[in-house]
Amino acid sequence: METIKNDLKPEYVFQEGAAEYLNTTCRKIALFRKHKLLKAGKLGKNYVYKLSWLDEFMEAWAGYDLSNESKIISAIAEREWRMKHGYCDNGTGAKKAWRDPGTDQHHSRGSAAKGA
Repeated sequence: METIKNDLKPEYVFQEGAAEYLNTTCRKIALFRKHKLLKAGKLGKNYVYKLSWLDEFMEAWAGYDLSNESKIISAIAEREWRMKHGYCDNGTGAKKAWRDPGTDQHHSRGSAAKGA
């Protein structure tokens, strides 16, 4: 009897798989979930993450420093400020310049990360 190798990627992964997919730690995945940056489902006691949710997370938060909890909170505030003032394209492709509230400098939408 032949064994069939399953090369299909799973649609959902547990926290460890999400951490590996995003090349980060399980603790960071938990922080992203806690601050609602990353969607998650619940399966028993465990959280599960859809691969498309992980891709959306990477796209939405690219360029932000999410290295610790205080920087995550700052990134959320910065992103909310940009959205409130119309400086995020929200997927429309429109690129507007934005003024950094901390330094009062103009930046193009393409260089959204500070110091980029």
